[in-house]
Amino acid sequence: MVAKAHAPSIHKIGLVIVEQRDYHVHTGKLNELVALYETEGIELQQRHLGGFIAAFTTDVGSLSTYTSLWGYDDYAERERRRASFRPTTPGRRSSRGSSR
Repeated sequence: MVAKAHAPSIHKIGLVIVEQRDYHVHTGKLNELVALYETEGIELQQRHLGGFIAAFTTDVGSLSTYTSLWGYDDYAERERRRASFRPTTPGRRSSRGSSR
C-alpha cells in the first residue's frame, strides 16, 4: 500500500497551531490504511508528535483520502516534535530530498 502525502496545511487557532496532513492512497486501499493507522500508526505518532486531534476519511469529493489533525503550542514545538519523529520502518521511503 502506498500513501502519498501532500504538503501539510498549518493554521493558528487561538493559542494552538493545527497541522492538517492529507494522505492519498491507491483506490481500494483506504480501509486497509485506516485499520493499520488505528492499530499502529496513531500510537506511534502520538508518542513522538503528541497533540493528536482527529482523523477523517470522506465519502464525497477526493476519495481515498485520509486526513489527520495535529495540535502544537507553537512552531518551535512543531519543528522539534516532527524532527524527533523519524520512523525506521523497513521499506519506508522518506519524502525528504526526493524529487516529485
